[in-house]
Amino acid sequence: MFEDDDFLDDPDLNESLGIITPEIRDISELAAHDRGPVAGARSFQPPVPGYIDIRLAQVARARGVVNPKGPYAGQVSLSGLVRGTSLAATTIQPLLHHPGNRDLLHFDTLSRLCEFLRCQPGDLLVYRKGPRPKRG
Repeated sequence: MFEDDDFLDDPDLNESLGIITPEIRDISELAAHDRGPVAGARSFQPPVPGYIDIRLAQVARARGVVNPKGPYAGQVSLSGLVRGTSLAATTIQPLLHHPGNRDLLHFDTLSRLCEFLRCQPGDLLVYRKGPRPKRG
């Protein structure tokens, strides 16, 4: 690759680049070469715990996708969402009944919901601080 590979044999250059040479044989020698954290660098802080909540029921209700009559009148119509989005009921049902307990939402599902409900992804998804609610 390089015409002159002699620079690979330069111990000062190898040390400055952090290249481990054959002379370093055990972990104690390796630790002696470790310079420690960079001065002024901040330590890693884990993100504030939170979760994404899916507001499908609220948006669907606002768009009029509700059961018009019967014992479930006024509640979001699962069959209406299934017909309008061509998604399976097993895909939509958890989004309606356990919206904060989802770990995965495919972009295809999100785009079909947005198309049918005439909304943007930000209308359906909300970040909530704190622990995820227990399913129950």
